[in-house]
Amino acid sequence: MQPTPGRYSQLSLGAASGCGILLPDRRVACWGAPLGPTPAAAMSTLSVGEAHACGVQTDGVVVCWGDNRFGPIDAPAGRYLTVVAGDRYSCAITAGGTIECWGEDPLVSGVPVGNGFRTLLASRNVVCANRESGPSECWGDDAPWLESSTGSFPLSVAALGDYFVCYLWNDEIYCEGDVTRGVPGFSNDSIAVAVAAASDRACAIGRDNWIDCSDEPAERRINTMRIGMGTIAVGAAHTCNADSSGVLDCWGDNTNGQRAAPQAHARALSTDADHACAVVGANTLRCWGDESRGNLLPLPGVAVREMDVGQYHGCAIRGDGVVACWGWNVNGQGTPPAGVFRRVATGLNHSCGIRENSTLACWGYGADGQTAAQAGEFIASDVGERHSCAIAADGGLRCWGMDGEGQSTPPADGRATYRALSSGAFHNCAIRIDGTLLCWGRNDHGQSAPPPGRFASVSAGVVHSCAVRDDGTRLCWGGNGSGQQPRMAIGPAALPRGEYEVMYEARLAATGSAGYVPQSPRFRVVSGSLSDWMHLDEDGLLYGWPQSNDAMDFVVEARDANGFTAQRAYRIQIGSSRDTAPPPLESVASRPPGEDGRFGGD
Repeated sequence: MQPTPGRYSQLSLGAASGCGILLPDRRVACWGAPLGPTPAAAMSTLSVGEAHACGVQTDGVVVCWGDNRFGPIDAPAGRYLTVVAGDRYSCAITAGGTIECWGEDPLVSGVPVGNGFRTLLASRNVVCANRESGPSECWGDDAPWLESSTGSFPLSVAALGDYFVCYLWNDEIYCEGDVTRGVPGFSNDSIAVAVAAASDRACAIGRDNWIDCSDEPAERRINTMRIGMGTIAVGAAHTCNADSSGVLDCWGDNTNGQRAAPQAHARALSTDADHACAVVGANTLRCWGDESRGNLLPLPGVAVREMDVGQYHGCAIRGDGVVACWGWNVNGQGTPPAGVFRRVATGLNHSCGIRENSTLACWGYGADGQTAAQAGEFIASDVGERHSCAIAADGGLRCWGMDGEGQSTPPADGRATYRALSSGAFHNCAIRIDGTLLCWGRNDHGQSAPPPGRFASVSAGVVHSCAVRDDGTRLCWGGNGSGQQPRMAIGPAALPRGEYEVMYEARLAATGSAGYVPQSPRFRVVSGSLSDWMHLDEDGLLYGWPQSNDAMDFVVEARDANGFTAQRAYRIQIGSSRDTAPPPLESVASRPPGEDGRFGGD
């Protein structure tokens, strides 16, 4: 089942059919088993079921087409926000936020009452809905499983198959479910903007708005973390992190309370200057830190799907794609143009966004040319203090505006293409398709001298930068005058000498740099090896019963819940022997510690 060639803003899959909304005129294109004539009107959203499909026209009217033996295409009159098509039923959210269902299916009963609903997710045997705040509400045979699986990400970026769920996080796709029945796999080597699923397969809209489909199915899960690897974001002299479960933590300068992150699970995180904001709960905004220009007053009660904060203002994309801003607006940086947007970025006194048709728009102070958005189609953009950068649809880098320190002149990099970008005040960092980093611009503190390796995301600040490796490890470089770079160390510096046939025990511990406390560190040997009689627990306990004179050289790594790591090389030297025969190692390891806390004591 191959999609119709073209560029899409949305897609949906059914059991044997698929449909999408083509750009730029938003007409419907379908493929696979025929569903009958498709409507000619422009659509804002659509959904494909077992043998029928429904869409919401740009005027809010729901239209359905296909098999109507059970009444699923008899859409009621009125204005609607979104619609889903299931096996023999359809459901939609009215403009007032209530849910209406029609057709002949058990899922038509049990519909949650009340208003405030904004998103729907459905498959053959279940429907879930989200209000503006609160957990998912599901009904149908698979409701218990889906409620537990959708608690950590918004339904608006999720898609459901028969035995799995896929969702977007930081522009990448994650799928999980019953691997014995098949979970689709994606390579995650490019940015994704939408995902759809049905039965045993999934498809995504890639960064160029073309559709890419997974294997049907891949017998493996690609990632078991609910929200991927989390993210890290840097400000002027502080850093904030959302770990793999969305828990927030900040360190560095705290002059304006910028380290006082809320106790909430974040789905998105952005920092700049002396404040930060996160998307929490039902896609609402929470901000902390400097409040001198109203930058901590973000859109009360408004659900957002994307946001970015500048030095004194911020902008977010609402569920309908319209940009809304808050904070300092002396130069019009908080007055976005009309239209539907996919991305938004903010700086000191200007902002830029990528429209739904992939073109750029910039607004605010533009005396240095930073608002002179380049023509063409783009997949990502970010702005610094007085410059702007973007990744074009061909993967190339484009920058404009102030260039006194080379921040608007990306280095010549052959034919390399890029998939992610971050602009700091006077420098930028971008991630190539192969995952390696390139930085340019001001480098007075080493902030533009990135480490080697493969990375999933990057954040550039004023004097320092941080990034997340493709294994989830966090790494920072550049200035550290306020302790904004969390650093760990493993102690002790050396391990004690051991004796043959005498119980050996040592405790490793992880410590942090000033202002940083490692979160639940776990230890492992990453190179060299321990003898068969020596064991290192995850919590740092090293123990065993030496059975020969020996010397062991090995390297230990500690990694904490935030993703920061430290390594240390060790040697254990075993010396003199005794005549008594040692007990088997497993019997020592399984025995409880004695009164002195040591293993094997009597």
